[in-house]
Amino acid sequence: MNVEVLLVTADFPPMLGGQAKYLGEVWGRLPAGQVLVLAPSHGQRPYFPVAMVRIWLPLGNHIFSKILKVLLLCIHCLVLCKRLKPRLLCAGQVTAGGIAVWLVFRLLGIPYVTIVHGGDVLGWRGPRSWLGSVLRNSRLIICNSSYSRSVVVSKLGNGYHGKIEVLNPPLPDSFGVPLPDREISRARLGWSRHEIVLLTVARLVPRKGIDRILEALPSLLRKHPQTRYVVVGDGPMRESLESRVRSLELQDKVRLEGFMDEERIVEYYAASDIFVLVSDTSEVDAEGFGVVYLEAQAMGLPVVAGNTGGAPEAVKEGETAFLVSSQKIEQIQDALDVLIQDRSRRGEMGAKGKIWVRENFDSKEQASRLWNLLQGIG
Repeated sequence: MNVEVLLVTADFPPMLGGQAKYLGEVWGRLPAGQVLVLAPSHGQRPYFPVAMVRIWLPLGNHIFSKILKVLLLCIHCLVLCKRLKPRLLCAGQVTAGGIAVWLVFRLLGIPYVTIVHGGDVLGWRGPRSWLGSVLRNSRLIICNSSYSRSVVVSKLGNGYHGKIEVLNPPLPDSFGVPLPDREISRARLGWSRHEIVLLTVARLVPRKGIDRILEALPSLLRKHPQTRYVVVGDGPMRESLESRVRSLELQDKVRLEGFMDEERIVEYYAASDIFVLVSDTSEVDAEGFGVVYLEAQAMGLPVVAGNTGGAPEAVKEGETAFLVSSQKIEQIQDALDVLIQDRSRRGEMGAKGKIWVRENFDSKEQASRLWNLLQGIG
């Protein structure tokens, strides 16, 4: 096997989340005979169009799990490099994949590039000198958004602008195909035809701003009692969010549905009226881009998004989405109020969202750009 590029990553389909979706979609479209992916073996293993080496990696955020994850990636990468002699390595993220390829670079001298997602740099927990070493020794840094690029520059300084490229995540052509019937989906989910359904698809973690949406609901419901709020996803905040729903007496209007696979998520998109996710940014975490915004727009939903991180790059403000501060409940209420009461505005923004995603986040074009960038490294 003539391997040109070896991707080393701790996130990859069928794992969920923006990083895994991004990597899976673009790497799945690269030349099959020239690319190899070293990735975790978690979950069922669907067919993938490029060669894969799946290995067991520990889950969890415990320090020992993180160290073991890096060591396993590094060891398997070394073995593959000795056998296949790839021209170039690529780290799927700064953390586990980045440290692993940096160590291999130190041992074997094989050049590498690093893909940055924003939160992986902000949330770095290892020695700061290691972060600098991973990024500075990278021949190219590929960021998923201009926001993520700004995070890298803030860590490295302006002198590294020349080796940073922005490559936004694409949306798979197959997403939402075939499109579920809206009325059938609503009936299956138990939603009335007359309800206005607000949808969030996200991990239940603080920066997603779901608690702020809950705070905005009582006032909205007094004005628009036909509104329902549905959250698809799971995470460490589930119990606290359930408690907040009870304290606000929203049990009849809010449903926390838990984890769903992609097929079910598509059905929720098809049955909903408005997508809302008001992510926030902290010193240690951020929405580097937000693939769910692309998903919602592709399904014809108007969006209410947070105005921080990379989220503004995933939407077209005023045309496909309203941008609000997650810290200002009244902004969330005002944006949702406009969309709830104006059906034609929802339809207009939803139609523009479909075009926006189709014209700006094409999988084939993004994969072609990535391959050209990788080929340009001598």
